[in-house]
Amino acid sequence: MVREDYLLTNESFELRIERFIKVMRFLTLFQVSPERMRLVMMARPEYLDEVHRIILKNYGCVETYLHQACGVDRKTLRSLKDRLLE
Repeated sequence: MVREDYLLTNESFELRIERFIKVMRFLTLFQVSPERMRLVMMARPEYLDEVHRIILKNYGCVETYLHQACGVDRKTLRSLKDRLLE
């Protein structure tokens, strides 16, 4: 469910991506191709799946990853979990 919701961001971003790419290309002095920008800017299912697989392999669960690797304290994690599961 979270994966599918995250992928929905592509739909709302799709309307603005061409304009955003033009601005970003200008800011990077045209050193990055539009194709490469799309790869970076769009959520791709295979990338999400790979990151999730690595997190589970290295930490067992996302919560442990957020605590150990990202430094999010347990109280904050509980608060986020409560809000997201309301």
